[in-house]
Amino acid sequence: MSIVTDAGGYRERVSQDVRNFQGKNKKEPLKRPGKALEGLQGKKLEGRSLSGENLAIEKNQTEGSQPSQDNHIFVSESVFTSKSYSNAASRDVVVDGVNFSAEKVEDIRGLLEDLFSIAPDEKSALVYADYAKMGLAENAVRSYAEKNLTGEQAEVVNRVVSQYFDQVIASEDEWLQPSYTVENQYYGKRISGADNELLRKALQAMKDMVAKSNVPEQTKRVFEAVSLDSSSMLMSASNKELAGNIRSKFSTVNWNDDKERNALLEQYKDWMRPAYLELYAGSSKFTESKISEDLDLFSAYFEQANKAVEKVARGHINFQV
Repeated sequence: MSIVTDAGGYRERVSQDVRNFQGKNKKEPLKRPGKALEGLQGKKLEGRSLSGENLAIEKNQTEGSQPSQDNHIFVSESVFTSKSYSNAASRDVVVDGVNFSAEKVEDIRGLLEDLFSIAPDEKSALVYADYAKMGLAENAVRSYAEKNLTGEQAEVVNRVVSQYFDQVIASEDEWLQPSYTVENQYYGKRISGADNELLRKALQAMKDMVAKSNVPEQTKRVFEAVSLDSSSMLMSASNKELAGNIRSKFSTVNWNDDKERNALLEQYKDWMRPAYLELYAGSSKFTESKISEDLDLFSAYFEQANKAVEKVARGHINFQV
């Protein structure tokens, strides 16, 4: 969890691993989802691993335990994301009425595993740049699907990826547990130490660190006066309309088209300037620096996504994002 707290004009970010405090918060954090396949067999997958209750995949481990036709296995969409899936017989599978070869399933599984490993997950406090990364991941999958899958297959796989990120977004507040949200702000989510043990521990750690440091005595007195019950800003995108627009635009841009890519990046700058000015208390220097950092991040992510697609694509493919 990342929070930002103001103490007498000193803005500090405090990072803690929520895993150290699981069970001490009001709610148990969700495990990383496989996909948001909540309607399938009435179960919700956990992790990107197989739920023991998800019979649509688990039973295919045993020959003849799933309905079969023409040497096909009928499975759920989680076949593409479950770490526990095994198809030792190399049989084709049917997902939502659409046939996939065993080889194609492994290609898609490999691609999604690589992309999800570098994309935001359910243990993330989602900032605006994370929504751009989600869009680029969706874009990469769509590019692969257009060149390597049938229309029906592409529809299934694109839906799996979209639902995965929808679930990541939907679960964020259950993990962060914000106390309240300030309207009309880009970073409006607040967390109060009065009802969050994780924040109290983070604030206490910050106070202890400052007390033992070599900062001026006046600074130490300021942090000493910080109440453990005070509220702090969560590093989370609270303007959902802007976040959704960023994800949508990055999911459809042709990254290899200089004109189209540059137009989107200029639009991103315009979107994020007021957000970062809010975050950095009006500092243009920090705002422009953070925007440049984001643009470098997107270029690096594109390269990683490009390599992930090339690794699984059959034959030569010119990845278009």
